[in-house]
Amino acid sequence: MANALRHRGQSATGVACYNVKGGVIRIEKGRGGVDTAFDGTDKLDEMDGEFWMAHTRYPTAGANTKANQQPQWSGFGSGRFVVAANGDFNQQAQREFLASQDITMDTDNDAEVLAATLGYHVVNRGHNMVEAIQHTMEHVPGAFSTMAMFGNKRYPYFYAFRDPNGIRPLIYAKITDFRGRYHLFASETCAIYAAYAFMRSQPNSNGLEIETMRWVEPGEIIEVAGDGSVKSFFYH
Repeated sequence: MANALRHRGQSATGVACYNVKGGVIRIEKGRGGVDTAFDGTDKLDEMDGEFWMAHTRYPTAGANTKANQQPQWSGFGSGRFVVAANGDFNQQAQREFLASQDITMDTDNDAEVLAATLGYHVVNRGHNMVEAIQHTMEHVPGAFSTMAMFGNKRYPYFYAFRDPNGIRPLIYAKITDFRGRYHLFASETCAIYAAYAFMRSQPNSNGLEIETMRWVEPGEIIEVAGDGSVKSFFYH
């Protein structure tokens, strides 16, 4: 999927995955496009997990350093989560608010601002992840389509959400076959079709079909739980 979106960003490429059995979130990042970021390494081959996230970076905030590459991660008491975002918003006011709460950040990346804001609402305010996303939508006006992969002690959750004005694109697809369901999110349909074509090229792909493909609605939050269940929530 990331290869199909390489035109969206050539500055850096990052991949994160969550291994449910091991309870480990792993992130790998590299400078350059999808074709070159991990040349000469086995990093991607060594990654194994059920939940995956990839990001190609076209920077609108922050220098082209490894620290500013996405996905960004944040940790707290009950687990940790990884965030990747396509967007642009006024960071300064939110950074000042987070600093007033003694929350520091290590990068100039807007994705870390989103990650820190989510963490603030979960840890400091006692919200669950959906509530944290809703409050983030309220207090961080701007354009963003975002994925957040959250792992706790029981099982992981994967969230995809779009700003209430729907400025940045985000697409959801469900692909099914005899083995189960696959939930995909991307900024463009070409990534969904590329993933589907790859899956069709694999052995035992009979019955594989795109059951659902639609826009994530403005202000919508889609939650994919570790047991495969899917729920939709909206910004209120």
